[in-house]
Amino acid sequence: MEPSYTQITLKELNRKKVFAALYREPRLSKTLLARNLELSLTTVDNNIKSLLQANLIVPSGELRSTGGRKATGYEVNAQAYFGVGIFILGTQVLVSAVDLFGQPLFTTKLKLPASALESNQVYFSTLKPHLSKLLNSHNLTNDKCLGLSFALQGTVTVSEPQTNNATVAATSAVMPQTDIRVDYGQLMGAAQNTTLADIQQHFTLPCTLCHDSKAAAFAELWENPHINNAALFLLNHNFGGALIFSNMVHYGNKGRGGLIEHLKVGDNSRQCYCGNYGCLECYCSQQQLTEQGEQAGVDILAFLQKHKEHKAAAAKDKTSVQLWHEYLHYLARGISNVSHLIDGKIIITGALAPYFNEDDLQVLLQNCNEHNPSFALNASDIILSPRSDSIVADGAGRYLVNAFLESFNTNPLRDLQYNAQTLKLNVAESVFSAD
Repeated sequence: MEPSYTQITLKELNRKKVFAALYREPRLSKTLLARNLELSLTTVDNNIKSLLQANLIVPSGELRSTGGRKATGYEVNAQAYFGVGIFILGTQVLVSAVDLFGQPLFTTKLKLPASALESNQVYFSTLKPHLSKLLNSHNLTNDKCLGLSFALQGTVTVSEPQTNNATVAATSAVMPQTDIRVDYGQLMGAAQNTTLADIQQHFTLPCTLCHDSKAAAFAELWENPHINNAALFLLNHNFGGALIFSNMVHYGNKGRGGLIEHLKVGDNSRQCYCGNYGCLECYCSQQQLTEQGEQAGVDILAFLQKHKEHKAAAAKDKTSVQLWHEYLHYLARGISNVSHLIDGKIIITGALAPYFNEDDLQVLLQNCNEHNPSFALNASDIILSPRSDSIVADGAGRYLVNAFLESFNTNPLRDLQYNAQTLKLNVAESVFSAD
């Protein structure tokens, strides 16, 4: 007699309950699981065996005895599967593999030859063997890889050619056969119009696209789920921004939600890559700051390093000090403008964030409140997250892990845009369902 649909559903539900309980609280015994989940010991025992067989959990040693035989504890196998985040910056590619708890297994920078920028075809065919070699060097096999998540600078949108390229409200994390297009943005030399199809044809693993700053925001939320509402300022080679509402990264109808970098803060003297003038990108990207320093005959990054470690000595470099204060001035303008949109924290992260010291944060706060006295910020409203570009690759990889955990109703950050229903994973269906 075949089991009923209800029986199958109940078996799957119980299996997910056991996995979720062990993900939230490792080193639980069968007896504790049965008590906490209000399941029979036989049911828990069967599901433990099933999860062990799938390598999703592992024994975690004997627990302290309460008088009888010591019970065996169990925990989720963090390396049962992993996701790969790939942050593309032209010839520079940052790769991070993260385990089921979102922790990096490795983070590495790859350097591609300039010839790779000739076209999308050349670029991704050049990148593929580098990725394969990298994963092999860390003994990470494709059968355990959830997929490849590419983070790009630009705007990720969804289009349907059969409806005259009408852009529809959808997420960028959809099945690979859907046409994903990256709009404006200097992505990789001549290869500016990148589609998910361009990427997927080169890889057997399922691929997805995401915006770099949204990946960074997702990474921040993963580690700080209490943030709730915030605006993220990603101070990388190109400036990026993202908004977080109610513990969710805001994507918008076309993937363009939270493009803080294109807020107008200056005059028409600087043109942005989007075609407009005076965008925040023109004043607060690392690229612009470095170029301003070169034009003034100073090494601004060398100054910032000294500014962080030897403030008094750095203060003698008047030209660099002036450029840095100008940078903080425009960053404050951007923060003030965003404060009208969201009542929450301001997160400063990315390549330039490690150079900030306490004095910089005070100057930034003072400038913000001078521009916006009716919506004054407190020092506690600004969160400095001094991490480099790795936050983008980590966040991209965590999208894949998030989708995997969503299938077990246990992910630490329930992101409705990047869940198991919309994102294809490289996992056998049997892993998600009970036998």
